[in-house]
Amino acid sequence: RAGLDGSSPWVAMNVSARWETKRWPPQHFAEAADRLREGYGVPVVLMGGSAERPESLAVTGRMRTKAVDLTGQTPVGLLPGLLRRTSLLLTNDSGPMHIAAAVDTPVVALFGPTDPVRTGPYGRRHVVLSYPVECRPCFRRDCTRAVALECLTGVQPEQVVQAVMQQLRLRSQSGTV
Repeated sequence: RAGLDGSSPWVAMNVSARWETKRWPPQHFAEAADRLREGYGVPVVLMGGSAERPESLAVTGRMRTKAVDLTGQTPVGLLPGLLRRTSLLLTNDSGPMHIAAAVDTPVVALFGPTDPVRTGPYGRRHVVLSYPVECRPCFRRDCTRAVALECLTGVQPEQVVQAVMQQLRLRSQSGTV
């Protein structure tokens, strides 16, 4: 429906998470999406339920390039099918991350206060990025540090783009888009 036929790679982005402390900043998502589109020609599709619309708008409103925004049109029941078709999911630590891992879609996941050893994604096809701070993982829903959420905000868009492109290259070498 969005004009992506599967003949070339595209990246799904889930920019929300239940806890605010699990959300990578919208300006970082926007920058990563722009770099993927401008630098590599990789289309980006935002997805999520209607309750996640504000987070998606915060990202698309900061983007220089155009993304396909399916937020509000991708309820949880449709996610397995959508995530099977995407080349990769770029996401916060969230439910869609687990669904993508379950349907064997590569994931680049951004982790803040939680621990990927405990909560996944599990498997070799996934990359977890976080910024090393001594308080991590804290599993807190609030952050009282001087640099709030440094565990997430310290992860730079360029690092994320590099991880995404590495995963896409690996997928391409294995013969899947």
